[in-house]
Amino acid sequence: MALGPRIGADDANLGHAFERHRDWLVRRLAIVCGDAEEARDLCQETFLRAFANLGRFQPGTNFAAWIYRIGHNAFANQCRAARKREPLPDDLYDRGLGPVEEAVGREAAEDVARALQQLPTDYR
Repeated sequence: MALGPRIGADDANLGHAFERHRDWLVRRLAIVCGDAEEARDLCQETFLRAFANLGRFQPGTNFAAWIYRIGHNAFANQCRAARKREPLPDDLYDRGLGPVEEAVGREAAEDVARALQQLPTDYR
């Protein structure tokens, strides 16, 4: 998508360029992430990052490709962060014993102790 006039940090065309590419970027990000709402959030984050790093944009190059790369990287970072936040499996946690299990265990231990007392000393 051709941008027309060159874009610079002090250029009045900057807002126009973002406006012009917003819908296009949302559609592309929706294809990548599979969710339109998430794509809109990513688009907003993309433009914030692009504005913060506008000094890195080389005038005369493809603005759409630059902005898409920022959006794609934002999506990749989001996926990595989500992977780190995945909960651990339930069987990994030590849930301890409940009151019923404690009572049954205590009764079983007492039964074993009584049975041991009935054995001859050599077999205990």
